[in-house]
Amino acid sequence: MKVLRIIFLAAAVVATAVVPTWAQQQQQPARPAAPAASGGGNAEGKIVIIYTEVFDDEKQGIARLVNAIKGVDREFEPRRTELQTLQQRYQQLIDELNKTAAVQDPRAQQQKREQAEQLQREIERKREDAQIAYNKRLQEVVAPIYDDIAKFLDAYAKQRGISMIIDASKVPGVIFVTNNSMDITRDFIAEYNRRASTASAAPSR
Repeated sequence: MKVLRIIFLAAAVVATAVVPTWAQQQQQPARPAAPAASGGGNAEGKIVIIYTEVFDDEKQGIARLVNAIKGVDREFEPRRTELQTLQQRYQQLIDELNKTAAVQDPRAQQQKREQAEQLQREIERKREDAQIAYNKRLQEVVAPIYDDIAKFLDAYAKQRGISMIIDASKVPGVIFVTNNSMDITRDFIAEYNRRASTASAAPSR
């Protein structure tokens, strides 16, 4: 498990802030997995749902967002490696203390115990500092992307005559959908990825 890995926790805050047309909720409850594709995105009603939790999925999500998060992860890889090394050293000290508890000089044991405690404090401090720095950097990177997603979603909704989009990822309880065309998640992601791919492929002037 990656110590510093927070894929969507911080990003979700940005998503809620920049998409005013989505349903706003006070808590993030457990939710069902995103349903299957909507079959083309031609939603017949003016009220539709979207699952923003899929946006950062490596296989089904928004490529620009996924790549941005991976980039932040790479930036913090040295810190993660350092923490793993310190944690291994701490565990070695604990193992040595346990193995020599009955035979080693009490003074030597005390010194090693103090060393382990100091190392533990260092690990906790470095972990907290790294987490704060990671969250800040993640916000810096994904905020512009979510702003662009929000603008694209607004245009997407207007083109299809949609007047309300409910973010099912943030609605408490279970949403029962009787018409799969109400779920625009897959179609919206496909449209956004297509637009982003076309823009990146366009020659610069």
